[in-house]
Amino acid sequence: MSTDRVWLMIVRLVLFIEVAVVTVALSVGVALAMSHGTATAVQEVESATWGSVFVLQGQNATSGALIIDWTNVKKNPYKFIDLVNTSSVALVGQTISTSTVRNGSGNQPLPIIAFSICRGGVWDSVTGLCSGTVIDLGAGMKGTLQVTEPVPVGGTLAIRASTTAVAGSPFSTTFTSAVTRTQIRPATVVNQ
Repeated sequence: MSTDRVWLMIVRLVLFIEVAVVTVALSVGVALAMSHGTATAVQEVESATWGSVFVLQGQNATSGALIIDWTNVKKNPYKFIDLVNTSSVALVGQTISTSTVRNGSGNQPLPIIAFSICRGGVWDSVTGLCSGTVIDLGAGMKGTLQVTEPVPVGGTLAIRASTTAVAGSPFSTTFTSAVTRTQIRPATVVNQ
Protein backbone atom coordinates (compact mmCIF):
# COMPACT_ATOMS: atom_id res chain seq x y z
CA MET A 1 0.00 0.00 0.00
CA SER A 2 1.26 3.38 -0.84
CA THR A 3 1.96 5.99 1.77
CA ASP A 4 -0.42 8.40 0.11
CA ARG A 5 -3.20 5.94 0.51
CA VAL A 6 -2.36 5.37 4.22
CA TRP A 7 -2.42 9.07 4.86
CA LEU A 8 -5.75 9.36 3.13
CA MET A 9 -7.20 6.59 5.30
CA ILE A 10 -5.84 8.25 8.46
CA VAL A 11 -7.35 11.59 7.45
CA ARG A 12 -10.71 9.90 6.76
CA LEU A 13 -10.55 8.10 10.12
CA VAL A 14 -9.74 11.33 11.99
CA LEU A 15 -12.52 13.13 10.11
CA PHE A 16 -14.97 10.31 10.98
CA ILE A 17 -14.01 10.51 14.67
CA GLU A 18 -14.42 14.29 14.68
CA VAL A 19 -17.88 14.03 13.09
CA ALA A 20 -18.87 11.38 15.63
CA VAL A 21 -17.66 13.49 18.58
CA VAL A 22 -19.46 16.60 17.29
CA THR A 23 -22.66 14.59 16.70
CA VAL A 24 -22.58 13.17 20.21
CA ALA A 25 -21.84 16.59 21.72
CA LEU A 26 -24.71 18.20 19.83
CA SER A 27 -27.08 15.40 20.81
CA VAL A 28 -26.23 15.85 24.48
CA GLY A 29 -26.67 19.63 24.19
CA VAL A 30 -30.07 19.24 22.53
CA ALA A 31 -31.11 16.70 25.15
CA LEU A 32 -30.05 19.04 27.94
CA ALA A 33 -31.86 21.93 26.33
CA MET A 34 -35.05 19.88 26.05
CA SER A 35 -35.07 18.77 29.69
CA HIS A 36 -36.81 20.94 32.27
CA GLY A 37 -35.68 22.15 35.65
CA THR A 38 -37.40 22.00 39.00
CA ALA A 39 -37.21 24.80 41.51
CA THR A 40 -37.99 24.26 45.16
CA ALA A 41 -38.63 26.72 47.92
CA VAL A 42 -39.14 26.51 51.63
CA GLN A 43 -42.56 27.61 52.90
CA GLU A 44 -42.76 28.58 56.53
CA VAL A 45 -45.86 27.36 58.29
CA GLU A 46 -46.94 28.95 61.53
CA SER A 47 -49.19 27.32 64.05
CA ALA A 48 -52.55 28.97 64.32
CA THR A 49 -54.21 29.73 67.63
CA TRP A 50 -57.94 30.11 68.00
CA GLY A 51 -60.27 31.26 70.70
CA SER A 52 -62.58 34.03 71.77
CA VAL A 53 -63.49 35.77 74.98
CA PHE A 54 -66.45 37.70 76.38
CA VAL A 55 -65.91 41.26 77.61
CA LEU A 56 -68.20 44.11 78.55
CA GLN A 57 -69.07 46.24 75.52
CA GLY A 58 -66.06 48.26 74.34
CA GLN A 59 -63.57 46.71 76.78
CA ASN A 60 -60.22 45.17 75.85
CA ALA A 61 -60.01 41.40 75.51
CA THR A 62 -58.82 39.54 78.57
CA SER A 63 -58.92 35.86 79.38
CA GLY A 64 -61.30 33.74 81.38
CA ALA A 65 -65.02 33.90 81.96
CA LEU A 66 -67.12 37.05 82.16
CA ILE A 67 -69.44 37.15 85.19
CA ILE A 68 -72.30 39.64 85.16
CA ASP A 69 -74.43 40.47 88.17
CA TRP A 70 -78.01 41.27 87.27
CA THR A 71 -79.60 43.69 89.73
CA ASN A 72 -82.67 45.86 89.29
CA VAL A 73 -83.68 44.02 86.11
CA LYS A 74 -87.00 45.87 85.98
CA LYS A 75 -85.13 49.07 85.06
CA ASN A 76 -82.22 47.49 83.21
CA PRO A 77 -83.02 44.12 81.57
CA TYR A 78 -80.05 44.36 79.15
CA LYS A 79 -76.32 43.67 79.38
CA PHE A 80 -74.16 44.64 76.41
CA ILE A 81 -71.17 42.44 75.81
CA ASP A 82 -68.67 41.77 73.05
CA LEU A 83 -67.43 38.39 71.93
CA VAL A 84 -63.84 39.12 70.81
CA ASN A 85 -61.90 36.89 68.40
CA THR A 86 -58.51 36.45 70.12
CA SER A 87 -57.37 33.99 67.42
CA SER A 88 -54.65 34.32 64.84
CA VAL A 89 -57.22 33.16 62.25
CA ALA A 90 -60.71 34.23 61.23
CA LEU A 91 -63.59 32.38 62.88
CA VAL A 92 -66.69 31.00 61.17
CA GLY A 93 -68.35 29.95 64.41
CA GLN A 94 -68.12 29.82 68.19
CA THR A 95 -69.81 28.02 71.03
CA ILE A 96 -71.02 30.18 73.89
CA SER A 97 -71.86 28.74 77.27
CA THR A 98 -73.83 30.29 80.10
CA SER A 99 -74.56 29.40 83.66
CA THR A 100 -76.94 31.40 85.86
CA VAL A 101 -77.25 31.28 89.66
CA ARG A 102 -79.24 33.23 92.26
CA ASN A 103 -77.20 35.54 94.48
CA GLY A 104 -79.45 35.23 97.47
CA SER A 105 -82.14 33.22 99.06
CA GLY A 106 -85.41 32.47 97.40
CA ASN A 107 -86.91 29.68 95.46
CA GLN A 108 -87.88 31.53 92.30
CA PRO A 109 -86.97 29.78 89.07
CA LEU A 110 -83.83 30.91 87.34
CA PRO A 111 -84.41 33.58 84.71
CA ILE A 112 -84.02 32.95 81.02
CA ILE A 113 -81.28 34.90 79.23
CA ALA A 114 -81.82 35.75 75.55
CA PHE A 115 -78.97 36.57 73.17
CA SER A 116 -79.04 38.81 70.11
CA ILE A 117 -76.22 39.94 67.83
CA CYS A 118 -76.05 43.40 66.29
CA ARG A 119 -74.66 42.46 62.85
CA GLY A 120 -72.79 45.30 61.16
CA GLY A 121 -73.36 47.74 64.01
CA VAL A 122 -73.24 48.33 67.75
CA TRP A 123 -75.77 48.28 70.55
CA ASP A 124 -76.82 51.58 72.09
CA SER A 125 -76.56 50.88 75.82
CA VAL A 126 -79.11 53.60 76.63
CA THR A 127 -81.92 52.66 74.23
CA GLY A 128 -81.07 48.99 73.74
CA LEU A 129 -81.29 49.47 69.97
CA CYS A 130 -78.93 48.09 67.32
CA SER A 131 -77.43 50.35 64.63
CA GLY A 132 -77.19 47.33 62.27
CA THR A 133 -79.28 44.20 61.88
CA VAL A 134 -80.51 42.25 64.91
CA ILE A 135 -79.92 38.48 64.76
CA ASP A 136 -81.50 36.40 67.55
CA LEU A 137 -79.25 33.58 68.76
CA GLY A 138 -81.56 31.89 71.22
CA ALA A 139 -82.26 31.82 74.93
CA GLY A 140 -81.86 29.66 78.01
CA MET A 141 -80.99 29.50 81.71
CA LYS A 142 -77.82 27.53 81.17
CA GLY A 143 -76.17 25.51 78.45
CA THR A 144 -74.60 26.26 75.09
CA LEU A 145 -75.50 28.10 71.93
CA GLN A 146 -73.80 27.74 68.56
CA VAL A 147 -72.91 31.03 66.90
CA THR A 148 -72.28 30.87 63.15
CA GLU A 149 -71.38 34.50 62.52
CA PRO A 150 -67.96 35.01 60.90
CA VAL A 151 -65.51 37.13 62.90
CA PRO A 152 -62.19 38.40 61.49
CA VAL A 153 -58.97 38.29 63.51
CA GLY A 154 -59.33 40.82 66.34
CA GLY A 155 -62.98 41.44 65.42
CA THR A 156 -65.95 41.40 67.75
CA LEU A 157 -69.57 40.34 67.80
CA ALA A 158 -71.75 42.90 69.55
CA ILE A 159 -74.15 40.92 71.75
CA ARG A 160 -77.11 41.99 73.85
CA ALA A 161 -78.00 39.64 76.69
CA SER A 162 -81.46 40.31 78.02
CA THR A 163 -83.77 38.87 80.63
CA THR A 164 -87.48 39.05 81.31
CA ALA A 165 -87.00 38.36 85.02
CA VAL A 166 -89.08 40.78 87.07
CA ALA A 167 -89.04 39.32 90.55
CA GLY A 168 -86.79 37.43 92.89
CA SER A 169 -83.35 37.90 94.23
CA PRO A 170 -80.52 39.20 92.03
CA PHE A 171 -78.66 36.65 89.99
CA SER A 172 -75.34 36.23 88.18
CA THR A 173 -74.58 34.79 84.79
CA THR A 174 -71.20 33.39 83.77
CA PHE A 175 -70.36 33.68 80.08
CA THR A 176 -67.65 31.59 78.41
CA SER A 177 -66.82 30.79 74.82
CA ALA A 178 -65.00 28.05 72.98
CA VAL A 179 -63.77 27.58 69.44
CA THR A 180 -63.12 24.21 67.82
CA ARG A 181 -61.01 23.46 64.77
CA THR A 182 -64.16 23.20 62.63
CA GLN A 183 -65.11 26.77 63.60
CA ILE A 184 -62.02 28.41 62.10
CA ARG A 185 -61.78 29.63 58.54
CA PRO A 186 -60.17 26.95 56.33
CA ALA A 187 -56.57 27.66 55.31
CA THR A 188 -55.80 28.99 51.86
CA VAL A 189 -52.64 28.67 49.80
CA VAL A 190 -51.37 31.74 47.97
CA ASN A 191 -48.56 32.34 45.47
CA GLN A 192 -48.51 28.83 44.05
